[in-house]
Amino acid sequence: MAMLSSIIRKWKHEELWRLILRSRKILIPALIITILLSGTVLAKTVPVNVNNKWDWYKVDGEQIREIHWSWCPECYEYLSEHPEWIQWISNAVNVWKAANTGWKLRYTSDTENCQVYVGFEDIPQPGSISVMEISEDGYLKKARITLDINPKNNPKDPANGWGTTGVDVYDPTVLGIHEFGHLLRLYHSYGSDDKMNVQGPGYHNYALSLHDIQEAKESNSSTGKKIRNIFSPFGNFESENGDLVFIPEGALPDGDSLLFDNIIDWSIPDKTNIDGSYISTAIELTSQTSRFNIPINISMTYQNLEINGGLVECVNFIYPPIIENELKVYKYNSDEQTWELISDSVVDTIVNRVTFETHEPGIYGISGPLEYEIIPPAKPSKPTGPSEGQIGIEYTFETNATNPLGGQVYYWFDWDDGHGSGWVGPYQSNEIGSASYTWDVAGLYKIRVKAKNDYGWESDWSEPLKLTMPRPRAFNLAALNVLGVSSNLILNAILDISSDQMSITQENIENFGVIK
Repeated sequence: MAMLSSIIRKWKHEELWRLILRSRKILIPALIITILLSGTVLAKTVPVNVNNKWDWYKVDGEQIREIHWSWCPECYEYLSEHPEWIQWISNAVNVWKAANTGWKLRYTSDTENCQVYVGFEDIPQPGSISVMEISEDGYLKKARITLDINPKNNPKDPANGWGTTGVDVYDPTVLGIHEFGHLLRLYHSYGSDDKMNVQGPGYHNYALSLHDIQEAKESNSSTGKKIRNIFSPFGNFESENGDLVFIPEGALPDGDSLLFDNIIDWSIPDKTNIDGSYISTAIELTSQTSRFNIPINISMTYQNLEINGGLVECVNFIYPPIIENELKVYKYNSDEQTWELISDSVVDTIVNRVTFETHEPGIYGISGPLEYEIIPPAKPSKPTGPSEGQIGIEYTFETNATNPLGGQVYYWFDWDDGHGSGWVGPYQSNEIGSASYTWDVAGLYKIRVKAKNDYGWESDWSEPLKLTMPRPRAFNLAALNVLGVSSNLILNAILDISSDQMSITQENIENFGVIK
């Protein structure tokens, strides 16, 4: 969707696009692009312009492409109690190392000079990233990955802990691959097996997709943006994000400068649920004074970068576009941890810019109503497939679901044995999707399925299909011996039909008679 938005912004100087963008009847920008491209369907994993992404601290004009990471000094006690995390995160780093994207990730015990800390806290999402330090010339210098110690408290998609198997747990290695991918300047993506797609509980595939690898190679060779701009003493300025700042003469005290930070998506505080929407773009103004002598004029540019993937809450949710001609400006109240509306602002719908004045430093963000309401896919149909089977044999099951928004859908099959299919697809709305599985243990299983759309909105679980896997049949050897059947003949027969799930065990021999 970010690519679609960028295409729209690129062409919107034409009157046709102005009419389309203001139309309330067209809900899905993808439909607009599809029509204009004469039926061409854009893949959801289209490359994004990584030049728009922040970049690491530069040395002598060169970008840093070797990232040194270390455990947070305060987390060693937790690691001593949970040493499995050491191997999990090492596995995640090794996945990126093996991809040969040009990036280098190295562990270091030098916590003072590393670029990335990895630590643990009780947070309301599986993982998050925050900016710790910005270089003097405005680039990212140090960041922190924070991993949740209690996924059961995740308000959006709770899980029953961490683990490398099981349908109801978050996989720590998958999460580590995802988080380190962001540190390689990668956005979120939508492919069902993209590790930069937000994967929920039960997903345990560690292999990078071709799209993950291609994006990492592009981010390695591209030049990104600064996070911080320094403006002084007065005049007109423009940030690297395209924001405009007018500082009147006398607004700042003598010798003071205005630090203008384009906040990385993942560091925007409490950005969701802003009048039913979310903060899409944010800046932070820092100064030596707590109040400007004369109001400073700010013109912020709306950029739907969250679609590309900043990391605010790593759950199965991708933020949709907001209505660009109804943008509003909010100031963050750090004491109350709320966003407060600035009523006196002006929206320029031609360039998606919101202009306002402020006397105070602080954090300011842009929001607006969602372009359409949150409508998940309908509950999928009850899975179709066999109702009885045998262990060790693969079976295929099918389902379908309607997407009211008209886009594509993905399906997740729950096999009722602690495993799931992962998201399979994409499929067109109401198109039949399928997945296959092999059970290893006899029993009764209730197979169910859920669907999600391109924005990560998930349906309810379907009605379950009951599947019976009976136990393997055993021979009464004693009875056969009485009938005069030789033991060798019995064993040969058993071996011949063992592929049909008939077997002999030591327990059976003891129960039914000893072969003589």
